[in-house]
Amino acid sequence: MKVKEILTRKPIVVDAEEKISKVLEKMEENRIHQIPVLENGKFIGFIFLKKLIKRRFFPERSKAKNFIEKVPELKGEEDLEDAIKTLLFAGVRALPVVENSKLIGIVSERDLIKHVKVEEEIPFDFFKKDIVFGNIKDKIGKIKSLMGDFNISRVPIKDEDEKIIGCVDNLSLIKLIKIPKESQSFSKISKEKISIEKIPIRDLKELIRETCLLKREEFSLKEVIKKLQRFEEVILIEDGKEIGIITPKDVLGLIFPEGGKVIIPNAEELDRFDTFNLSYILQNFLNKIEKRFKVRSLKVKVRVYSKAGKKKYSLHANLKTEKENFFAKSYGWKITDAAHSLVNKLNKILVKDKMKEMDRKRGKPRA
Repeated sequence: MKVKEILTRKPIVVDAEEKISKVLEKMEENRIHQIPVLENGKFIGFIFLKKLIKRRFFPERSKAKNFIEKVPELKGEEDLEDAIKTLLFAGVRALPVVENSKLIGIVSERDLIKHVKVEEEIPFDFFKKDIVFGNIKDKIGKIKSLMGDFNISRVPIKDEDEKIIGCVDNLSLIKLIKIPKESQSFSKISKEKISIEKIPIRDLKELIRETCLLKREEFSLKEVIKKLQRFEEVILIEDGKEIGIITPKDVLGLIFPEGGKVIIPNAEELDRFDTFNLSYILQNFLNKIEKRFKVRSLKVKVRVYSKAGKKKYSLHANLKTEKENFFAKSYGWKITDAAHSLVNKLNKILVKDKMKEMDRKRGKPRA
């Protein structure tokens, strides 16, 4: 199947000159976490809600063009599997489909999981993982901090009886940036103006959206995919306890499980395009060497330095194999240059180690 067969045509878009207040309004009304930006009819990038929430600005004055990020572009003739791979590497919820600089549609996680073929059942326990919870008594500022500290885009909320009643996500937090701080006043017992971040969630229950709870006895991957057509996540329940959470990206990741071997701990600090390019180069390297060297993971930490108005990238890698860990570092004015240099160094280290091992087996010492 091709991308052009499943893409969403006529997506919600904004013009580069539109105010961010209008961008936020469109995101909230259409419940979208990213939005394409056009300039003179041409696609120039995405605006991501997750990044907006972390920045300080005046929504009524700031323009969309100042918040644009480049993202990988899909072509209508691309195969679905290639589109899924690109989406996973980019770490986003949706990607644009562009032909001759014109946006012809977008492809989202939800579009893609509709066409995932379940060839074998995945065990319930496979999806077990820790969940970060909030409580209805918590202040909104605490929930925002949890999202930032744990780099998550949703927090399930429990009531006083420790039962999940829904989720607060980035879309819920649009109110934090839509309303100027100097005009915020949500107190029900005081006329004083107070920040919305200091309000308990129980006083603004409209911020909590519906979520899906799925018990072990109801679980199957097909059922999860069905639920994800309606809900943004599925929370797994066992013996009355929440033991895991599944998102569309988790399901798509099952198609390319090897993609999980590339770890970039601070990827959110990079431009989306840089993240994609780095992930793509690292994954291609792993695809070539992982079976031969029995790779477990490749963790790469990125540091960005500014010098004379230019960015310089520093990459520090830890390649884990079944036998031992290998380390390498590289630098470059372009992240692609730094990435290519890094994988070349790692390759030389691996080859050298392999040669030593072969010499040892032959009883020949190697300097």
